[in-house]
Parts: sequence; C-alpha cells; structure tokens
Amino acid sequence: MSAWLWLILPALYALAVWRLGVALARLARMKGPTSEAGLSLSVIIACRNEEELVGDTLAALRSQTLEHEKLQLIAIDDGSSDSTSQVLQDAAALPGPELQVLATDPEQRGKKVAILKGLEQARGSIIAILDADTVVSPQWAESLLSAFSERTGLVAGAAVFHAEPRDPTYSENSTLFQRVLRLEYMGLLGAGLAGFAMDRPFFASGANIAWRRQAFEDAGGFEGIAHIASGDDTLLIQRMARRTQWKLRPWLAAEARVRTRAPQNLAQFLRQRARWTSTGGDYPDPIAILAALAAFALFLELPLVLILAVLGQLPAWVALGVWLLKLLPDAWFTSRAARALGGSTLVHLFPLAWLGQLCYGLWVPWQARLALLRWRTP
Repeated sequence: MSAWLWLILPALYALAVWRLGVALARLARMKGPTSEAGLSLSVIIACRNEEELVGDTLAALRSQTLEHEKLQLIAIDDGSSDSTSQVLQDAAALPGPELQVLATDPEQRGKKVAILKGLEQARGSIIAILDADTVVSPQWAESLLSAFSERTGLVAGAAVFHAEPRDPTYSENSTLFQRVLRLEYMGLLGAGLAGFAMDRPFFASGANIAWRRQAFEDAGGFEGIAHIASGDDTLLIQRMARRTQWKLRPWLAAEARVRTRAPQNLAQFLRQRARWTSTGGDYPDPIAILAALAAFALFLELPLVLILAVLGQLPAWVALGVWLLKLLPDAWFTSRAARALGGSTLVHLFPLAWLGQLCYGLWVPWQARLALLRWRTP
C-alpha cells in the first residue's frame, strides 16, 4: 500500500473544512430576509425532571418583546418524577403570555411524543422547539420570526453552552471542563449552520429551532422516526431538505441565540453525545451518512498511523501529515466558529477540546449502538 494513500482521506477532510469555513464567513455577513408580516409563534417546551431550570426558561419567555397576543407557550411534562409539574402549574398562574401545561400519557413517553402533543394545541403560524434548560434573550421571539420569509420552512438558531443559562454573561465560575465543552460545541454547531449556507443542512441545535406547521407536515413530521431517542432536529431537518421545496435558513443573530446548560460531568456529556450519534444510521440523506462514516474513519486513522509509524511500518512524515491535515483545519474553523458565536475568549482551549473530541469520537459511536438510549434518562 502506497504511503500516499493514507493522506487521501485527511486531505479531503481538510478541503471540506475549508469550504465550511468559507460558508460560515458568508453566513456571518448575511443580512436577514424580507420577513413575512403577521406571523405568530407557539413555543413548545418538552420537560422531564427539569425543576431546577424550567422556571428560568419560562420567566425569560414571559419577558419577550413580542406582543403577547402573538406568543403562545406550551409546556409538556413528560413523566417527571420531581416537582417539574408543580413548577409548570405555578408558572401558568402568572401574568404574561398564555401558558398551557400538558402531560404525556404514561403509555407514551419521549420528546417527539411530547412535541406532537404540544403541536395539537399550537395556534401559531410558526412552531418553535425550545429545551427546558434553555434561556432566551428578551428579543428572541421577534428575532426568530424576522428570519422567516414567505418560502422559509425552517429556521435554525444558535445555542451556546453555559454553566448557568440564567446568567446572560458567561459565568466565571464555570469549570475548565464546561469551558472546553462550550468551545468544542461551538465548532460543531458552526459546522452545522455552515452546512445550511452550502445548501447541505445536515444538523443544527434542537435547543433552538423553529418551523412552519405546513413544512413539518410536508416533510412527513415524525412518521417512522418517533421511536428514535433523538432526531427531532437532525432527522427532521434532513427530511425537510429532501422532501420539500421549503427553504431552510440558519440564523446567527445574537438576539436569537439561546443559552443552554452544559453537561455537568463526563457521564452526562457522553450520554448526550451517544444520544446524538444514535441517529446516524437513520439519516435520510445518504451524503450525510457518508460524511459521518468518513469522519469516524478519520478518527480511526489518527491513532492507527501513529502506531504504524512507531512500529516502523509507515514513514513518520505520513503520520505527521495525517495529524496536521486534521489538526490545522480544525483549529482554523473552530476559531472562526467561536468568533461568530461569541466565544473568542475560549480559543486558547482548543488543544484540550480537540484531544477530547478525538477520544470521544472513537468511543461514543460504539456506545450509541450498544447502549439502551432514552431521552433525558435521569
């Protein structure tokens, strides 16, 4: 086997990352569309054991600058075993935009089930899905609606990890682990949003996404995927892109950015990434499947070429080339994504984020295939 062949996959990867970086820069300069007038918003929040933060989520939603008659809040308790239900009921009694509190049936649980139950009561022309541990700015609803033109079917907003989402500034009390996760997630989210700008929308943050009901129905909704633990965002995005003529739009406006709680420890982080990875085999877009497989193959190649070089079975320059073709494009793109998402002060943590991603990138796919995954397992 020619030593040069080991460089093909890393070189293709570097080219793909460069294209994503160019697209992200174009996205950051993109102006908003001519928004459609008269839109209203229904916000669906699926909750399971979220007593600690869902009150902050609802308080932020009640402080929106969007006229209250255009805003409907729907919170669904998906079988919580803590006091989430009471927190929701207390919030519903407060003045402000309408808040409906629902509950899933004991026989049917899961985030998609909760979303569909909320959708039954939704009256807004636009449906937004928000995580229960996510806090928004006062201008969030207005900014999100402004991204919808007449042919826009879905808008993907940005979400950033915070140690305490209720704090609009990044908490100085966050741990090194949380700061590294914040930077690493910015790189992932930046790649997802850049894909929209390239007309290849593979994934976005399910913590901050909005769509038209008609676009959701045209894409087939959650039919055939309701049993999957995750995918209410990624699978729906790919379905809508392939099955409909609606435009899918990324939205980087700072006002539309949301703050979501970072995993508190390594176990939570690995469960989260395994849940995300578990949808890979169900992607409706074959190019997305190919890209995921190629990324995993590159993760495998990195330690393999290192071992072969140490054993004298591969020239050292080849191993070095493979590593640099992965490392340098990642560093370049992550720094651009961090600047676009307000995390430029974290770029110095990139080496830790990159090594951590290499480790979990090798392990999480196996866990995702072998583990029994449930949404928000306590």
